[in-house]
Amino acid sequence: MNHKLRSISVLFCLFFGVSFAHSQQAVVASGGVASGSGSVAYSIGQIANTSNTSAAGTVSEGVQQAYEIYTVGLVKSTMPVVLNIFPNPTTHILHLAIDQPENISYTLMDLTGKSLIKNQVNSPITLINMEPFARSSYLLVVSKEDKTIQTFQIIKN
Repeated sequence: MNHKLRSISVLFCLFFGVSFAHSQQAVVASGGVASGSGSVAYSIGQIANTSNTSAAGTVSEGVQQAYEIYTVGLVKSTMPVVLNIFPNPTTHILHLAIDQPENISYTLMDLTGKSLIKNQVNSPITLINMEPFARSSYLLVVSKEDKTIQTFQIIKN
């Protein structure tokens, strides 16, 4: 009798212990592991996430973030200026890196063409505050002496 009671108690504890255990769970379309000099696991189609935010930034656990930088339009600039923007998508601060910041300005516009910010670039790294703007896509037009060098699509999360 004592053995039977002990067996039932163990089964009861296992059943309820497992049902209350928390683990990661996601229904994804695909996934795998990519390796080279290191390795990274990835998933495609995950819809649930958890975000932790602090003054230093935001980390989204369990979700691969899109990293998109693309030039809008087909015309390439003939001006010898190297530009880069990061991070894109962004939530707070967008960095505009320019190797030759002389006589360079930028204009941040919404998709209707309304100018939101227009400033001169004064250093090789310019910080653009995206915090006051709603989650959407924006256009960042970088110009030198009123001639467009490059236009980027910015995604604000």
